[in-house]
Amino acid sequence: MKSSLILAWAVAIALDKPHGDFRPTAPGKCIIYNVEDDKIEQRRQLSTMLRQFEALPRDISGKVIRVGPRALVHCWRGTAISE
Repeated sequence: MKSSLILAWAVAIALDKPHGDFRPTAPGKCIIYNVEDDKIEQRRQLSTMLRQFEALPRDISGKVIRVGPRALVHCWRGTAISE
C-alpha cells in the first residue's frame, strides 16, 4: 500500500495532476527507491497507476525514475548502469 501511494504521488507530480487530496504545486521529477518489489511487480504497479491517470509511459519518461540498491551503489562509485 505504501509503495502504491508513493508511486501515485510521483506520477501526480510528473503529470502535474491531482491525486485525491494531493495537489502538486508544479510539475517535477521523482526518484522512486523500492527494494520490496521486483522489477516485474514495479512495472505492473506503474502500468496500473498510468491507467488511473489516463497517461502513457512517454508522459512520465525522464520524470519518474525507478532505482534500487544496485543502481545506488553504482552511482556512489561514479559508474552508470541501467537498473
